[in-house]
This record gives sequence, structure tokens and C-alpha cells, in this order.
Amino acid sequence: MGLFDKVKDATSQAVGQAQAGLDKAKQDYAASRNDAPTVTAGEPQPIIELVSHIDGKNAKVRLWPDRLEWERPRGVSGGKITAGVMTGGLSLLATGVKGGKDEHDMVLLKHVTNVTSRKDGLMYYAIDVQTASGGAINSVSFRVSKDEAANFRALVLNAMQELEAKASAPVVVHQAAPQSSAPTAAAPDLGAQLQQLASLRDAGILTEDEFAAKKAEILSRL
Repeated sequence: MGLFDKVKDATSQAVGQAQAGLDKAKQDYAASRNDAPTVTAGEPQPIIELVSHIDGKNAKVRLWPDRLEWERPRGVSGGKITAGVMTGGLSLLATGVKGGKDEHDMVLLKHVTNVTSRKDGLMYYAIDVQTASGGAINSVSFRVSKDEAANFRALVLNAMQELEAKASAPVVVHQAAPQSSAPTAAAPDLGAQLQQLASLRDAGILTEDEFAAKKAEILSRL
């Protein structure tokens, strides 16, 4: 077999592998979109979930109360296949063929500094999310339909405001209720004392003057 035949055979094999990887990636991504996951009662749900176009790939985007995350199918680009054909399969043999796995990315809403919207084509809008963390400034563009753009941007801004409100909310310290003081001693029954004095007087134990003096002393306590 000559050199040309070897290169041709390598090219055919590489292109076939690339196409198979691309088909599998498309099938996996279609299955992930069509097969809705089973939701368990009480399981947290995203604020919104939609499909966006990010860096030339469709991505499943989810907005959570504290983060924005997305996943993209990792397939084989058309440019890579074209380069493989033009180089006789050598570039594909050198770089390999990858597919079938998803790329996951995420930004925390506390690092988001700005969310803007701009028209991107006839039917789409780009929602640009700018982040700043550790001195680095980055921007991610989510390409969505016109109908989804305004709602998506509003939900992101609302989630940011709620997160900031929770972070700045004052901490409420609940103090234990003070223990009640010891019960006050019951006031003496003055009526009973007067009755007792009258009994002593009637029994001849107290004179009338002593009875009057004690009675006046008791009544002065009122």
C-alpha cells in the first residue's frame, strides 16, 4: 500500500470516528432534552430552565437562587472535520476525537456585576452577564429568543437582589425571657386580725383601751 493509500485510509477512519462521535453527542443531547428527569417531592427546582446558544453550542441553562449554571454537549466541530479532510486525516490523528460528554460551567450570582440585553440577529437577543472576582472580569453571553430575553434578564436581576437582601439582613438574636421574681409574700389578713383582737377583748384578755390601741395600729397599715 502506497503513502497516498495510507493517508486516504487514515482519513476515512478519522472522519468516520468523528462523525460517529458527533452523532452520539447529538443523540445524548437530544435525549437529555426530551427525557424529563423524575422530580422528587421536596427536591430544589431552578427558578428557570431554558436552552441558549453559547460559544457556538446549544446549552441547557439553569438559574438557581445563588448561581447560574449551564451545560453543553461536547461534540466534534465541523471545522475540525474539515481540517481533518484537508490534511488527509493527520490533524484528527494528532488531536484525537472527543465526544459524548457534557461541559459544565457556573457563575455565582454574588460575583455578577451587570446584566445587559442586546439584539443579536433577527430573532434572537444576547443576555450578557458580567462577573468580577479576584480582580478578573469576565462576560458570558446567553443567546435566547426575543420572548425569553426580557424574562430571563429580569429573573437574574431579581435573584441577585434577593441574594443581596439576605446577605444584608440584620441578625436577630432571640434572648430568653427574664425569670419572674420570687412571689411577693401574701399580705396579712387585717380582717382576721381584728376579729382575733375582738375575741381577746370579749374573753377579757384585752381591755377596751388595749383593744382600741391595737385596732388603730392595724387600721394604720391600710
